[in-house]
Amino acid sequence: MEEKQGFTTFDTFSVVGLVVGVGMLVFSIVSSAMTSQNAVKAEVESQRIALQILGGGLQYSSSSAEPQAVRGPANLSDGLEVKGRMGIDPWGEPYYYRVYSDVNGKKSVVVFSAGPDQKPDTNDNNFIVNSDGALVSAIFIGDDIGTVQKSWP
Repeated sequence: MEEKQGFTTFDTFSVVGLVVGVGMLVFSIVSSAMTSQNAVKAEVESQRIALQILGGGLQYSSSSAEPQAVRGPANLSDGLEVKGRMGIDPWGEPYYYRVYSDVNGKKSVVVFSAGPDQKPDTNDNNFIVNSDGALVSAIFIGDDIGTVQKSWP
């Protein structure tokens, strides 16, 4: 007697469930890797922007339609504001920056990205300044990614 072989509804749903599960696992791994890569890009770019601001190599004008396109020698006396936005992070949002100067003229620059959720959680309350105007610490909140660069003595 010959038995008829075939897929039952249960077998079909099991195979479909397995394929969907594997697909979701692969998507999760790829998505996590891309987010991690974007976070590294954001950190490196925030460091580059901070160093360029300290070195006077990046100019920004708040009246520019494309702030990341305005480049050239810059310092606070040339129109660089002490607080603003500049460039675009990997998630399409601007980098935020803040320049601090102490009584001796030493500068500190904080640059941060709002991160993957595209909402800046960090604000001026997260930057601690001493009575001389020197930046003591910066705390980046939520998924914000940033850096602090200080000028040499």
